[in-house]
Amino acid sequence: MIRRKIFTAGVTALFTVLLATAAVICAGSVWAADDSEAKVKTEEDVISFCKEASELKEIAIDEDGKKTSSSSSARLLIVSRGEVDFSGCEGLVEAVSNGGSLCVAQFDSPENAEKAAGQLKDDDSVESVEFDKRVKCAETENMSSVQELTFSHLSWGARKIGADSYVEFIDSIPHGRVEVAVVDTGVQTDHPFLQSRMLTGYNFIDQNTDVTDESGHGTHVAGIIIDCTQWLDNIRIIPVKSLDKTGFGYYSDIAYGIMYGIQSGAEVVNASIGGEHSNFYEEAIAASGNTSVVVSAGNENCSIDENDVCPAHIKKAVTVAAINSDGTRAEYSNYGKTLDLAAPGTDIYSTSPGDSYRYESGTSMAAPHASACIAMMKLYYGNISVEKTDNLITRATTRGKEKLYYGKGVLNMKLLFKKIKASNVKLSYNKCVYSGKKKTPSAKITINSGRLFKTKDYRIRYVNNKRVGVAKAVITGRGTYSGKVIKRFRIYPKRASVRLYVKKGHKLKVRIKKRASVYGAKYFEIRYKQKGSSKWRKKITSKRTVILKSLKKGKKYYVKVRAYKKVNGKRYYGKWSIWKTSKKIK
Repeated sequence: MIRRKIFTAGVTALFTVLLATAAVICAGSVWAADDSEAKVKTEEDVISFCKEASELKEIAIDEDGKKTSSSSSARLLIVSRGEVDFSGCEGLVEAVSNGGSLCVAQFDSPENAEKAAGQLKDDDSVESVEFDKRVKCAETENMSSVQELTFSHLSWGARKIGADSYVEFIDSIPHGRVEVAVVDTGVQTDHPFLQSRMLTGYNFIDQNTDVTDESGHGTHVAGIIIDCTQWLDNIRIIPVKSLDKTGFGYYSDIAYGIMYGIQSGAEVVNASIGGEHSNFYEEAIAASGNTSVVVSAGNENCSIDENDVCPAHIKKAVTVAAINSDGTRAEYSNYGKTLDLAAPGTDIYSTSPGDSYRYESGTSMAAPHASACIAMMKLYYGNISVEKTDNLITRATTRGKEKLYYGKGVLNMKLLFKKIKASNVKLSYNKCVYSGKKKTPSAKITINSGRLFKTKDYRIRYVNNKRVGVAKAVITGRGTYSGKVIKRFRIYPKRASVRLYVKKGHKLKVRIKKRASVYGAKYFEIRYKQKGSSKWRKKITSKRTVILKSLKKGKKYYVKVRAYKKVNGKRYYGKWSIWKTSKKIK
């Protein structure tokens, strides 16, 4: 078994931070240190910031110049809640800020960078300081390759997750376009299987648009996404190269890649990476907006939570574990409470540089299966929120007991095709009061713990919802949902209101404020009794004014009234009016 692993002890760190802070763009400045030649730059555009900051590692050292280092050990990644004050920090060569809370600072030596880090950590406005470490992805063996395809899907994974059913359904519906950023070792963009789905990307290793993949990992990941979304030409890939041909890259390079993908319009970012905990990740993913960040669980067969595997343990990220072709858990896959779902990861056949194909295994292969599914969901539902995406994922996964290993379950798009039953539907109210206007209670439809979306998943129409009586809400499934459910709710007359007037001759005039039809009824029921008596008397009328006769002189009477209407042999009563007490009868 061959496993693909990317160890980024903190790669994910800056990645998240940059995401979070990139969204906040405001005026700001960074103060230079004693070195008068050190340059401080503020960028309003996130992509420009990423490109310029990535150039810090290319600073040349001149014998006559004061720039003496471009190494990552002399580079700091800073998140702050205000201006970063470098006064007193020796050896600052250059600093680049996004104008908000993110700053990358290059120093002339690791020693000066270390001193500056200690000084900045004592600054109350500085949230965190990290060194821009270099990381490397593990080598992957090529198990086999062929030049021609003889079947519709490259891998068993695309069939396992039920991609065919959803693609066939969604392909017939008008929709826009969804872009998936693959932040990796690059992609062979002219590969026969991929070339029609590629967009322009960026290379943060060499600061250009050449995203040639000399490793193979990124091409393999991109191939899985395309394999799962075949015939959906409007799901495109933004290739972002953040690791070099040897599999090496900096924390910052990966972070820039993530930010570049989001700012370029990606609704989904696939980052098959792992590493140690970082506050940068926590903050960035928490502020990633409607972009879904899909990450791999990791291949160490360990607890994500106990070992703080990052970004896998970030709750807002979609963390994906791997399964074998028989549906069992892959023995190398990490596990934990923050796991969201499981997807195919073992012996996945996909594209490889040189117009070829190969097998690879790992949670890095499982993540793009989830990215492809989320992309299809967003293509159908629009660029929905991360919360709604999570809701859809819940509906598209099996339910299992071993949540530590499978999360919500194994990904299966076929589960989205369901029949709506009466037990799935609840109206926002079953009783209401007549107002002369149409009553439209909303429907809450839940299947497999996931809530359906109005218009996309179902439509609702109302019958007899303006008059007193029994009204109907007719729910009809749409899209991936079928079935017709009728839910009834009742409309009752409004509460009546009365006034009392004592008349000579032992009479009492009862005046109802409005005619019966205004209350949604045809009749009124009046009840009255002498004060101190337990015997009620009743009178039915359709008139607003009623004279009660033969009352006892000198006595007071209690009176109440309610409107009612008879519909199909059943009477629908409004609430009783407030009790009224008459003056003494004359």
